[in-house]
Amino acid sequence: MSQFCAGKTLEEVLGLDFRMLVTALNLFADEEAQFILYMELDALKAAVAQYLGVEREGVDIERCKISSVEQGDEFIDIALVILPPKELPKILPCSLSDRKDN
Repeated sequence: MSQFCAGKTLEEVLGLDFRMLVTALNLFADEEAQFILYMELDALKAAVAQYLGVEREGVDIERCKISSVEQGDEFIDIALVILPPKELPKILPCSLSDRKDN
């Protein structure tokens, strides 16, 4: 996912969709990878929303507590504490990979 997000703005990262990422990363057959992706995306969105000081539907900013921010010329490193999500991810069936409306 980090390679997929490279070069995107923070607003673009907040707009990422789990189903679109599953498709883009071809993870339909790997339930464990989908779970990890869901957790990563949820934490990333929470951190970005808190960093920007914005609220976004579907992003639980209370899950994420930023402890430090370090910014360099080509990076921003955010250290944070992440609480468990309120909802667990829904695993997408392989049959969705054939659908064109993902």
